[in-house]
Amino acid sequence: MNTEKNAKKEVLIKIKGIHKNINNDIQNISSDLENANCQELIENVVETEYKGFYQKIGKQIYIKYIEEIETEIVSNNLLKIDNNTKVEIIKKGIVNSKMTFIEKVKTESIYNTSYGKIGMMVDTDSIDIKIEEDMICIIIKYDLFMDREYVSKCKIDITIKSL
Repeated sequence: MNTEKNAKKEVLIKIKGIHKNINNDIQNISSDLENANCQELIENVVETEYKGFYQKIGKQIYIKYIEEIETEIVSNNLLKIDNNTKVEIIKKGIVNSKMTFIEKVKTESIYNTSYGKIGMMVDTDSIDIKIEEDMICIIIKYDLFMDREYVSKCKIDITIKSL
């Protein structure tokens, strides 16, 4: 995406999050393997779309957008792309968090809600960032841990398009 230095540009942000985890609690009872554990793959997919603003300052790209539910602001969000090697997602509002993604690096943060704080860690497998004339595509694959316990294998697809 090209804009004049430090100029803001209106954009459409599409985010698709996929969380896959394995449920080991299901018991498979059969004549061959009585009471043996079987694993069930559970997949949760969430797709959202927001309008926001793009701004490039130096080698960093900032995307600001607001999450709303039924016209009530849930959080102000900042997506920060740093030199095509690091992505941060910062949320401030009902939930406060900062997720940092650096390929092959584990990063820790606090997921702060009205119910309390939860320690969170992401172990980033890969980050793929493609920047074109009027579009940015980001694919992040990572493992999610909460309070040091494995939660799920995750993938975030983010597409940012000029309006």
